[in-house]
Amino acid sequence: MFAAIRAFFSKWFSRLRSFAMIAGAWGVLFSVITLISFKVGFEYDDGLVFSTPAFKAASAAPVVTKSGKADADYWNAINRAYKLEHIKPIPWLTAWFFKIFGFKVEIFCTRDAAGSESLQNSWRVLADYFHFIADENKKYELLEQSRFIFYFTPSDEGVIQAKKADVTPIRIYKNKKSLNTCLYNPGKFGERMLPLSEF
Repeated sequence: MFAAIRAFFSKWFSRLRSFAMIAGAWGVLFSVITLISFKVGFEYDDGLVFSTPAFKAASAAPVVTKSGKADADYWNAINRAYKLEHIKPIPWLTAWFFKIFGFKVEIFCTRDAAGSESLQNSWRVLADYFHFIADENKKYELLEQSRFIFYFTPSDEGVIQAKKADVTPIRIYKNKKSLNTCLYNPGKFGERMLPLSEF
């Protein structure tokens, strides 16, 4: 009987010790990464989310300027329709994986920021910063000036800007139903792919 009790406690003590070692290693890694301020970037549209439903809802009554570009009212409608979007599980879990290990997670969205307060607020737990960018040059500047290690993107443009900024690009697959018009040629630039990220 005593031997069984001793074996029981020995087994659980061994498990507890292993857990403590893992927790300690995680703590050190988390502290170092946080101290250095390493970052990972994720594109929002067709990256973290399947946003086509939001664009469809807004395009029912598009508002366009004389130049042919969508104005703030159009972007306001899209940004406020974020509840129609669907989170893509694999990219979302990948972002949380990096977050848990101390990386700052920043989201890049090629939209106007009009009406985006609720959208940004819905990502406040995961995202340390939400960038609304007007063009690819701005994306490059942000990637080049900060300590980004990886950049997750569905677009050729995103891969190109990451490579220019010496950041490792990871391609996210687009959903087959996506209406996103970004250039999309997975593997064209020799970038790594995120498996099952199209769903």
